[in-house]
Amino acid sequence: AAISITFVKQNIFLPNAISLNASNSENAIFYPKGNGATTYTLQIFDRWGNIVFNQSDGRVGDPSSGWHPNPRLEEGVYVYVLNILNGLQSIVKYGDVLLLK
Repeated sequence: AAISITFVKQNIFLPNAISLNASNSENAIFYPKGNGATTYTLQIFDRWGNIVFNQSDGRVGDPSSGWHPNPRLEEGVYVYVLNILNGLQSIVKYGDVLLLK
């Protein structure tokens, strides 16, 4: 008897910086791109640990479900927790993103 195991590599990419004054509007939005995953949850925190964004049903590759920072937020580093969902599998990524004005 043979056992067959299939691995699906998920390539998920996130920007490390976004700018509110970007000439390309896509550079002003924080959202995951990639393949092998469909939905995600995303939380973004300021330096004091306050939640500034919470997305519970985001779609990978869809800028409309990403973080569009409020212009009143301070320039600086924000921490994110991204939970990528693909069927029964869940992958959690942590990191930070620099918000530029």
